[in-house]
Amino acid sequence: MNEYVRLGAPPEKLVLGLHGAGSSFTLRSMVNHSVGDAVSAGGKAGPLLKWEGRMAYTEVRYKMERCVFLNNRVMYIYLMHYM
Repeated sequence: MNEYVRLGAPPEKLVLGLHGAGSSFTLRSMVNHSVGDAVSAGGKAGPLLKWEGRMAYTEVRYKMERCVFLNNRVMYIYLMHYM
């Protein structure tokens, strides 16, 4: 935002929008579910976006079953699906 103001944009006309979405992946192993573990594909498409590997914020919140925090800053979520 500061850069736009610096370039001459009137601050009262600037609007900041934040994108609330997430990426999802299908893990190769049901046992290994840590950050960086191997994936086989994007996650299943959700009912709203209908995009494989992407979820809208509301889809993430609805499907959240477990959160893991790393260093009290980074969060990842994994969903347990038994086939």
